[in-house]
Amino acid sequence: MEEKNMISEDELKSLQELVGTRTEILKAIGELELRKMEVASKFTSIEESLTERRDALEEKYGHINVDLSTGEYVEVKEEKE
Repeated sequence: MEEKNMISEDELKSLQELVGTRTEILKAIGELELRKMEVASKFTSIEESLTERRDALEEKYGHINVDLSTGEYVEVKEEKE
């Protein structure tokens, strides 16, 4: 029977550990990318809601700046060129 060429047990174990760690890191990166996409999607949704709310306020009150701590607003005067 022909003898097989083999690396040492220590070399094999070291290689297996490195490949295992690499696989764990790739999995973690994938999970982070998925979480990033979820957060970006939520951010986009919030931005759309904020734009809708601003448009509704502008329709009701005109062009204004709102103090978010008090709800007080001031009209914004457009500068003429």
